[in-house]
Amino acid sequence: MTSPHTPPPRGPQLHPAAVLAIGALALGGILWAAVEIAGPQIEARVRLHAQEALQTIDEPGLEVLVDGRDATLTGAASTTADRDRALDVVGGATGVRSVQDGGVQILGTRYPYGSAPMTPAPEPEPDAVLAPEPPIAIATPPSPKRSTAVVARRAPRPPERAPCAQFVHELNGALLPFADGSAALRGEAVNRLDHLRRALDTCPTLVAGLRGHAHDRGTTMQRFALSQQRAHNAGEWLHAKGIADNRMSVSWAGDRDPATQRGRNRNHAVQVRLVDGGTR
Repeated sequence: MTSPHTPPPRGPQLHPAAVLAIGALALGGILWAAVEIAGPQIEARVRLHAQEALQTIDEPGLEVLVDGRDATLTGAASTTADRDRALDVVGGATGVRSVQDGGVQILGTRYPYGSAPMTPAPEPEPDAVLAPEPPIAIATPPSPKRSTAVVARRAPRPPERAPCAQFVHELNGALLPFADGSAALRGEAVNRLDHLRRALDTCPTLVAGLRGHAHDRGTTMQRFALSQQRAHNAGEWLHAKGIADNRMSVSWAGDRDPATQRGRNRNHAVQVRLVDGGTR
């Protein structure tokens, strides 16, 4: 028999190291569950901060992707300096741990002729219409053999435009049409390019600008790339016909700065700007 003062026998005791191991496993499970629950919320907040930071610079072609707290910059930037500025801005956003260049396309400001993007030339003022002069009455001196007569002279015609001014009137603002989603030159686009070639061959002081456009479907990078290829193909066509590089400039705008507001199909085009560089 046991004495009333004898403590009951104890069960098996755990080693202190085993207790520590069990505690570490429990803590790890708690941390894992917290990350699984809060991780998407943290990523969403980081994505919001990164996108708000990117909107502070004027580069609509850039996009930011976020994985956890790591950001990746994609899309298209006007220049290398604009891309680097965007990387700095996104990298400084709240919660962003790191940011990297995910293959940003540099559009550049010169491709491949002249300076671009080109500031649209002002629309030419319409030529003044001269009012016809009234007929001039000429009186003949009295003659003993006939009576006094009045001869009416026909009013003069308005002056005709000079050839170069006529080319500018016909081609400045003209659109070279393209098929939906295509950058291939055909039909009416080729006819108008040939008209532009004749103008540049005839008038050495004329300078042409070709600005590519696209409608608002697809990603920003796709729209910029399509408008760039359209303008490039038009410039290459003129270059192959013997037009010098310094007689034309090429630029592109994607779906920004549309060539016309009269429907999206009108923006499947390259817009021509034709100015007389010899006019002062």
